[in-house]
Amino acid sequence: MYFSIKPLDNVISVNNWNYSAYLFAFEGQPNTLYFQIVKLDKNSTVQPMRYLSQASVLAVSLIFPALNSVDQIEVLATQCFVDDKSIWKVALSSTQLPKSGAVQVKIVEDGIESNFIVKNAVSTELLNIGSC
Repeated sequence: MYFSIKPLDNVISVNNWNYSAYLFAFEGQPNTLYFQIVKLDKNSTVQPMRYLSQASVLAVSLIFPALNSVDQIEVLATQCFVDDKSIWKVALSSTQLPKSGAVQVKIVEDGIESNFIVKNAVSTELLNIGSC
């Protein structure tokens, strides 16, 4: 099975949210990033389906890679709604800012770990980008 994530925004309830182009993070402030885990079917031409794990024990983490390993961020995700195991969020502190557009997702289901990378999933906005 192949997985991916779809960034979300305006998350209000299980069925009240919007897809977003990116996980948006803003420098200097805490950020809550919402996403939906989806399964990709190579034979399907329709939208990816939300992935509802049947695991008893489920943990999801996002890893934001960086060229310098000191700047890499790993954050444990929280399930947003009891009724939907596909929608998750991570909270970044005001000092945590992703240094790459990619994100690695780690899913552990009943002790079995799956990892995948989503490129161009993160957009960061800097406070001061300098001037000429």
